[in-house]
Amino acid sequence: MTGPHNPPNDGTEAGASAAFGSVDPQSSQALHRALAARTYPLPDPGEDSRFCYREHPLHAVIHTALTTGLRRGELLALTWNDINLDTGTAVIRRTLQRATGSGLVLLPTKSEHSDRRIPLPAATVQVLREHRERQEADFQAAGRIWAPEGYVFTAPGSTLPIEPSTLNRRFATLLRQAGLRRIRFHDLRHSTATLLLDQGVELVVIKELLGHAHIGVTATVYAHVRLRIQRDAINRLSTALAGTTAETATNQHEREDPPGNGIMNP
Repeated sequence: MTGPHNPPNDGTEAGASAAFGSVDPQSSQALHRALAARTYPLPDPGEDSRFCYREHPLHAVIHTALTTGLRRGELLALTWNDINLDTGTAVIRRTLQRATGSGLVLLPTKSEHSDRRIPLPAATVQVLREHRERQEADFQAAGRIWAPEGYVFTAPGSTLPIEPSTLNRRFATLLRQAGLRRIRFHDLRHSTATLLLDQGVELVVIKELLGHAHIGVTATVYAHVRLRIQRDAINRLSTALAGTTAETATNQHEREDPPGNGIMNP
């Protein structure tokens, strides 16, 4: 299906990039730096002070999304019982969705392959530790009891998870405040996969991290990225061969005897 949020993919690298909305590796890597380099207005319009990105309510969920490649619903369904900060792992077994007539509901993950245990980078563990400390302090200040079965990413002043559509809107607002081009929250997942491919991570490992049902899904979705990586590899090979040819010619020239060597001139 195509539409405003699902542009057509014509099979080219440009078409695939437009269809999936993924940002290129350079801008993906720069996203955190760009967000961190700015300050943001406080939610209360009566306040004129500003705060930095690490203090932004979305910092933990954006950081976790970029460093794990989790789907939006998988992120929002996480409870603290699903995360082991000591071992640096997270168990993915549910997804949060809004169902017509039922409100927010917890559903099984997309497929049996989507149920998985993933490692968390050390930086993400630290971000989540700080996030939990702030959450516990907020709960205590509000007279609520913090519990490990509670949601990791909650709405402000609430024990309920963030509404998926609200996350989309707040993410778009954050990008606008930071002066960055608009991308979908889901594009963070594509950015993660793109960066992993650029780092030479095997496709099967990326498939397991993303929770794709089959490796063919991973290969198809990121075919445009693989084509670019293959082109870069071929270009490096061409450069190496050109350098080798030039070096060979230079060495051969140096080995040749100079004219008149060993001959007495009259």
